[in-house]
Amino acid sequence: MPRPVTLLDPVPQCPDVSNLSWWDEFRPAWKDVVAQRPVDVIRTDALVDWNQRVRVSGNTPLQRAATTYTTTLTTKTPGTLANPFPSVKVPLPAKVWISSNNDHTWFGVDPVRKWYWEASSLGPVLSFLQSPWRSDVVRVFNLQKNWTEQPGSISASRIPVWPLVPTIEGLDAGAGGVQHALAFVAAGYGDGPVQYPSRGTDGYIPGHPLVNGSRLRLTRKAVERLTAQSKSPQDAAVVWALEQYGCLCVDKTSEDAGHSLRFPKDPRLKVSLALQLTDFDVLF
Repeated sequence: MPRPVTLLDPVPQCPDVSNLSWWDEFRPAWKDVVAQRPVDVIRTDALVDWNQRVRVSGNTPLQRAATTYTTTLTTKTPGTLANPFPSVKVPLPAKVWISSNNDHTWFGVDPVRKWYWEASSLGPVLSFLQSPWRSDVVRVFNLQKNWTEQPGSISASRIPVWPLVPTIEGLDAGAGGVQHALAFVAAGYGDGPVQYPSRGTDGYIPGHPLVNGSRLRLTRKAVERLTAQSKSPQDAAVVWALEQYGCLCVDKTSEDAGHSLRFPKDPRLKVSLALQLTDFDVLF
């Protein structure tokens, strides 16, 4: 029976998936270059009223899927008389690496068979003892079938999470190493209609300049400042990606936590940039 990673275990690292295609052949929107896309001046000017720092610390783990499967109760799947306790088979490794935030998410990938899993509120039923596992929701994606033809992610946007997370290998390559939009998680955002490619929202603030799916890009002034302040290839990779591909507003966190960008939870992450919301333009 799998168990969660504990403080006594070696610090996990994310597997190298830098050569994995996250639906690249289907030309997903997060691969669109937006360096020349026009700015929505009204929404950009309104960002000042919601300005907070944008955290860039590692927060999103990833593991290789196991070759064996663990029956996992899905507590948000309605039961029936014939199946009162719905469950799915999840390829949990022997030591399961769950995010340390309140969402307790798990992400797994099989690069060979081209499958990807997301689970929210994952954990053993009886704390850290060996016991059955449960999750609010489990999503399974076929990486060889267009993501838009599959069920939505555990992210509020319903966009799969890891295609928007940079790999350590991509970050270490410096400017040009990360060639996709990053995931922006807002400290609260608007309740308006979603923008493509998002398919869902948990926005709740009337009149907020951002909605789920809003595309942001570093301002020219921010690019110049951050380029001068960059201390490593990882810093340069992030600045370049945020200038060329920008980021997508895909989810929310608590209003007092500040905004954040999703990065791999990995001890090799060394990004040192200091960002604020007003470092970004909102794009049409």
